[in-house]
Amino acid sequence: MKTIRLFVSMMFLLLLVLGVSSCSSDLGSDVNKYANAYITIDINPSVEIITNDEGLVESVNALNDDAEILLIDTSFNGKTVDEVVDIIMTLAMETGYIIDTEENAILITTETDNAALKADLDDNLDAVVNKFTEKHQLKMQVHHENQGATKELKAQAEALGISVGKLKLINKAMEVDYELTLEAAKVMAVKDLNRILINARKDMADIYSEASKQLYKSLKNRMNDEVRIKRVELINELLKTADTIKLASILENSTATIEDIKLLYANYYEELFAVKNTYDEEAIIAEILETEDVTQLTNQLMEMNRIRETILKQFKGSGEAITAWEENLDLMEEVNGNLRNVIQAQIKNKIQDQVAFQFSFNEENGELNIRLNIQYKTKINEIKAKYEALFLEKGIELEALEELFSEEIQADVKQFREQFQNQITKMKNEAKKIKQELKEKIKTEKEIRKEINKKNKKGLSDN
Repeated sequence: MKTIRLFVSMMFLLLLVLGVSSCSSDLGSDVNKYANAYITIDINPSVEIITNDEGLVESVNALNDDAEILLIDTSFNGKTVDEVVDIIMTLAMETGYIIDTEENAILITTETDNAALKADLDDNLDAVVNKFTEKHQLKMQVHHENQGATKELKAQAEALGISVGKLKLINKAMEVDYELTLEAAKVMAVKDLNRILINARKDMADIYSEASKQLYKSLKNRMNDEVRIKRVELINELLKTADTIKLASILENSTATIEDIKLLYANYYEELFAVKNTYDEEAIIAEILETEDVTQLTNQLMEMNRIRETILKQFKGSGEAITAWEENLDLMEEVNGNLRNVIQAQIKNKIQDQVAFQFSFNEENGELNIRLNIQYKTKINEIKAKYEALFLEKGIELEALEELFSEEIQADVKQFREQFQNQITKMKNEAKKIKQELKEKIKTEKEIRKEINKKNKKGLSDN
């Protein structure tokens, strides 16, 4: 009898172990199939989700200012994609970005390195969203990246032989990695593109405003533009006094004379230098600030900001503060949006190149401050390609010519880069100083949005 009981006990333990192993295996399979995935959820807020090798969430990032409000004081590391999407939708509903009495829409973009797994991920996210909408009795239209993509984006993705989702991911990665090219990125694994984004998001962790993040990214890109031009300038100066001995390896297989090389490279530098001096940024800002539309909108927005600051300071969950905020919010967002659009239109009329801008108010003197950061990467690349071809006609590789002077210019290039890096570091330090103040404001704004949403729901139920 004891033997039978012992046998039964052992069988029970064996089955228990097998059952646990089976559950663990199933769980691992479910999690792993979303390993190294890139996901964006656009409700306005717009949120980015990146998973790790194990399929668990490693990084969740705000892609606009509304998402900064939504994600304040949240932590998602180690959670599953399902859990994170459910939490994001819950927060969006609590703060009034999803409204149960209105038609809502969500745009989901996904990318993995496996088409079948991407399809499975899409189906799973649809199921998560549908479950949420049924639970809360919402009206929700679900769209995927192809439905939300422009014809131009679809055509570009098709020409490159990649999905729309991967092209969107590549564009995000290229925003933060100056050296990354479309040709190189299209053959990269999603995991590697994700790592570029994760590192960049960490670098910008102390910067809260989306406009400030864009300015920071463009400032780093501008530094690289300037360093490239400075490098050519230094080589051009050394090339002026270079002799046939220095250029022997270049002249050996070339039809060009030493003077031909010097003249052609001088032309290359002059074209690059002209690009850098295309615009007078200070004059452009002064002209924009003097326009009537900007002046009127600035005055309106200053008044809206004053009211907003007063409410944020006085807010203790009072009905009066909530009502005042609600009345002010729509108007403030409208005026702020109008001002941004007017400034953007003025900039587009004056500047044909890619440009980031940021505007802010000096609370003490009521002045509007505009910062521009023009990027010349595309023009620089075009000029470089032009002169690579011209040098190649003479049997010379431009890169090989420049390599002859690389050691001589190394110290000067490093010093020049450090000067720009100091500006970037200064901006980051300024962001750190105001981080806590901004964080507290965002937390309060999130609470006010929750209270407004509760108030509106209560009003509907009373009616």
